[in-house]
Amino acid sequence: MVSLLEGYIYVLTNESMPNLLKIGKTTRDTFTRITELSNSTGVPTPFVLAFQQYFKDCHTAESVIHKTLELKGERLNNNREFFNSSLESVIQLILELKFKENDNLVDRTTNGLTEYKGKELLSQGIAQYLGIGETIQDYEEALKTLKLASNYGNQNANRWLSMLYYKGDGTKKNERMTFDYLKKGMNAGDVGSTALLALLSLHSKKYANKENCKKYWKLFLNGLQTEEITDELLIYLYELICLEVNEYGQISLQTKNVIKEKNINLIDYIKTRILRTKDSELNKCNYPILFQEVFVDDLDDIRYIEIKVENFTQFNNEKFYRNKSDELSNQELQTINIDELQELMVNGITEEYYCFKYIQSNSKRYVKKSDIADYLSRHNYVEVYKTSDIKYLEYILNTLLSEPILSV
Repeated sequence: MVSLLEGYIYVLTNESMPNLLKIGKTTRDTFTRITELSNSTGVPTPFVLAFQQYFKDCHTAESVIHKTLELKGERLNNNREFFNSSLESVIQLILELKFKENDNLVDRTTNGLTEYKGKELLSQGIAQYLGIGETIQDYEEALKTLKLASNYGNQNANRWLSMLYYKGDGTKKNERMTFDYLKKGMNAGDVGSTALLALLSLHSKKYANKENCKKYWKLFLNGLQTEEITDELLIYLYELICLEVNEYGQISLQTKNVIKEKNINLIDYIKTRILRTKDSELNKCNYPILFQEVFVDDLDDIRYIEIKVENFTQFNNEKFYRNKSDELSNQELQTINIDELQELMVNGITEEYYCFKYIQSNSKRYVKKSDIADYLSRHNYVEVYKTSDIKYLEYILNTLLSEPILSV
């Protein structure tokens, strides 16, 4: 009976050999082996551990991995352990082999180490991307680090990689790569990636697909039912609510049920979100969350819910107004932006006027300050509140979540 050789398969990188991976085995501590290899007189720079995986029979595992890569033409020399392979493909090969070895059982100890390393790399990559604390902002390094985090199975890393490729930070803009990383995240169970796929399916230049958008949102809501609701996930849930209210005039039954079942306090989230944008200290503490909120806002031009509020009490030039008519459909209702006061001379008399900008028709109209209340009343204008208005928050709490819900 042949005894099994327990140990680790390791994958190493070396800055002196940027396009090569060293793939080997050890029955001892991996870092002890790395130290030995790095101290070799023939190596100018130390090796860095990119990945490791425990095997009950590391000898056989190494043999299979080497042979597989050799057949693909990626082995530099048949007598050496250096391969011209992508790190992602090698890790995938190792994990598939581990899956088969365990007969569909995953080694918990190794998985715990892998999960910890993935989280560590995610934090490092985000810090490099945003320049958090003492970390130097470096998009290219962030891209490398986040790819490693993704290879270690960290789901959130795929979302950050999608942002890098969408914005072209540290690499060329690439919508295909944006979608690919989000699909990788979604397939790994990351509901945040699913939400971003929904948004991109609505606003992408190359891959717009409204039907896919609806399907992704349903998958997102289904996923939320088994997830701990974090601020990151609330970013996407709030965006969905904005879309539903603007498109249907109310929140869908599925969305409302998720909010109720998960006991989600939207008001607290939105208040916290508003504070983040105003308080510089909160900005620093919550920069990754704030960055994601800004990214979603930039991705989708719907940044507030257009709510018709009856019986406004006073004019406020920071709010929006819309013509109200039961005979008109939502598409025919005019959204109006009212600018700051301007001084205009009419018939030799200088007076203060408000400028009404009609968003849909791109036209303007000037109304005297003294006539504003009468004008709004005569034309049946109603306020449309932004997210920064407390009345808006109260309206969501007291009206949107309690009124009859459309089943979508």
